[in-house]
Amino acid sequence: MSFALVLLSIPWLGAQADGNRPDAESLFNEYRLSFNSGHVVLSYTVEKSGQTRREGTYSIWYSGKQYRCDHAESGKPLTRVVYCENCERENHYVHLDAALLRPESRSVPLTVQLMKSTDGGRLGADFRFDPKLVGVGPSSPDTYGQIKLSDLLCRTDRTKPTWEKTLWRGKNASKMAYQMNGGASFHWITFVPEMANSIVKREFEVRSQRPDGTSLPIKLTMECELAQFGVKGLWYPREVHIRHRRGDAITEDSKLVINEAKFNEAIPASTFTLAGMDIPVGTEVNLLAPGASGHYIFDGKTIARGSSPMRLIYQDKPPSEPGAWSRSWFSILSITLGAMAILAFGLFFYRARSASAKR
Repeated sequence: MSFALVLLSIPWLGAQADGNRPDAESLFNEYRLSFNSGHVVLSYTVEKSGQTRREGTYSIWYSGKQYRCDHAESGKPLTRVVYCENCERENHYVHLDAALLRPESRSVPLTVQLMKSTDGGRLGADFRFDPKLVGVGPSSPDTYGQIKLSDLLCRTDRTKPTWEKTLWRGKNASKMAYQMNGGASFHWITFVPEMANSIVKREFEVRSQRPDGTSLPIKLTMECELAQFGVKGLWYPREVHIRHRRGDAITEDSKLVINEAKFNEAIPASTFTLAGMDIPVGTEVNLLAPGASGHYIFDGKTIARGSSPMRLIYQDKPPSEPGAWSRSWFSILSITLGAMAILAFGLFFYRARSASAKR
């Protein structure tokens, strides 16, 4: 037997050589799950029909239980939002809203709070952007805080996948097709074995019923440009293009550009501290933790007790819009003056009747 035949007799090597990999999905899932720590910097653009184009950047770090995400809209530094889990305090999250650093703001810009709500729910998840999901599904980047890798790969509530050998830019590839149980949606995913079985294209289609009984196809597509990142040369998207169509109309066009990515490499411990988040010294802190009371500030290193607050603090219900409080005071003044007028009129009427009776 020749050396080549010996190699092809090894199941996974032979499958990788011809691109027919029925296990490509599970191998890719394991590959992404092996990213135990990471740092990703990416920029995005999102265009939705009838809405303003949005652009911004995400900087993400994670290691074990600790996770940090900095987000800002392009060209708007005061839109910076920092979200960090298990930073400074176990089972708490940190949330900084730079827009509230303005002197005229009446809300506290920095919050430290338990991650679990009193009803057992999960707080703060909406601020997450999981880098393991990049280049996996055609969902809008806005939803990356609500979905998990298991929602997109190796699901059991679907038909048995079919596989076909194909090519992607001259490289051997495997294309998987399946339907969700009940035939509600159709899915096609293309994997490239020599790129760590990474996904290069994914399509999703569902048909919605119109009032007249006809169906309208809704199609989501995602295409990835892959590259090797970090000292370990791990495969990860360099660009991701996502498009949503409803019939012939494009309802969303999104693009992610990965500027930096590294996985399973050391992350400085200071990344997950308040001192490492570029927070102005003296920033007021809304500390929602057991036993906490009074006024707190960030002293440049950690959370410390402060003197009397520099601004009015409305922890539970800040004014919803400028001028709300002035309108409230105007309403109270109007009611008070009205009550005084009624009282004065009643007193005048009473005296008039008393004088008339005496006559």
